[in-house]
Amino acid sequence: FPPEIVIANGTVGDRQNFALFGEYERRFGDVSLRIGMRVDSEDQDITSSAEANTTLLPLILGDINGDTDFIEFLPSLAATWQVTDSHTLSVVYKEDYRAGGVALSIESGAFTYDPEFTQTIEFAWRAENLWDSVNIMANVFYTEWEDQQVSVREEGSNFNVIRNAGTATQRGGEGMVDWTPRNDLNVYLSAAYNDSVFDDFDAGEIGDFSGNVFPFAPEWSGNLGATWYAGNNLAWDLNLNYQDSSFPGAANTFENDERVVFNTSVRYDNESWYGSFYIRNLADNDFVVWDGQTVSYSAAR
Repeated sequence: FPPEIVIANGTVGDRQNFALFGEYERRFGDVSLRIGMRVDSEDQDITSSAEANTTLLPLILGDINGDTDFIEFLPSLAATWQVTDSHTLSVVYKEDYRAGGVALSIESGAFTYDPEFTQTIEFAWRAENLWDSVNIMANVFYTEWEDQQVSVREEGSNFNVIRNAGTATQRGGEGMVDWTPRNDLNVYLSAAYNDSVFDDFDAGEIGDFSGNVFPFAPEWSGNLGATWYAGNNLAWDLNLNYQDSSFPGAANTFENDERVVFNTSVRYDNESWYGSFYIRNLADNDFVVWDGQTVSYSAAR
């Protein structure tokens, strides 16, 4: 017989969020400048509690009150140069944040986590309507994290908790080529490179993950496909999707499989409604995407 399990948990909270944002754009010849800002004010008053008594787990009690206030000023700056009628170059800088809070874990009770902050700079190139049929987009970016919120699992545990990584960085690039050789056919190709690392992430008793890469962050990914517009509001798409291997957890112990997947879909568009039918993993390829603690799962169609 299964063991007797008695679990009780709950969260009572009051959250208030106010935001003020605006943007100003000015053009100087072939160059446009854009200045934006956002002011976020958030007040949280949350009480969380958890209690579990099972034959597998010890008695765990948690009752924590999180009363937090956040006021953040988030600026953004952008400049775009219209090099020619078809080519533009842009640079963007922006800051973002995500509020902290209170959460529950059956094993460890209630816990709090801090807000996270990011600073990102991005360079972009756009080439439109080349040879009357080709569009090209390319971006490179660099992001710095402070107190990144990461879901982590203690070794031997069955439940995740959220911990704040001290500092982390992410850099990479992505590109896409879109080609329309004829009015009823569109061909597209995209590729992305992503390099992420926890520069400083000491999660105490759970472990030190400094130097590890982000969970679910493959280094390489790509997509190749074509869409045929068959008339009568019908469109058929067939694509090949590639994703490099990745880690499902911050500990970087287990590695998800590299995979190549074929997908297809048919879509019907009307003026007032649309419908679609799709098949994922058309070739029925098996690959492990997450092993949890005891069970492995494979891709499903």
